[in-house]
Amino acid sequence: MIHYWEPKDYSDLEKAQSFSDLLPTALRILKRMPQPVAMVSGPITTGGRGSIEENLHLLSAAVQQAHEKGIHMFDQNPFEDKLQEAKAKIVYEGYCQPVLDEFYKPIFESGLVASMYFLPDWQTSTGARWERTECERLGIEIVDYPQEWLTELEK
Repeated sequence: MIHYWEPKDYSDLEKAQSFSDLLPTALRILKRMPQPVAMVSGPITTGGRGSIEENLHLLSAAVQQAHEKGIHMFDQNPFEDKLQEAKAKIVYEGYCQPVLDEFYKPIFESGLVASMYFLPDWQTSTGARWERTECERLGIEIVDYPQEWLTELEK
């Protein structure tokens, strides 16, 4: 999905200091993508396979696989390091709600994401549960990530 990126996107990603700094880059990329665009939702920082690294590995593999099956996928993984850096700079209690409110919510409200593919363990993730609620609120199609695709990934 990196082929939707332009040099300015990489530069702006490097310069970003906050969740809201990352948003314009994400929206520019989404606007360049052929419609309809989908995303994958699943655990990253809470739930899932027990670590951010393992959760990101599965999420990335699922995004790539769906892309190979012809679905136009917006990949949030390139933003993840900067999201974690921004998270480390703020004070919050419990789950870091600002990442959802300042980065993901405007992406969903942009109307540029038509569907969300939820990995099977989405319920274990605070963020994925929030994303599902947002998808319902905004009329974004909810798709359970096909089990047969996951079986292919595990081979």
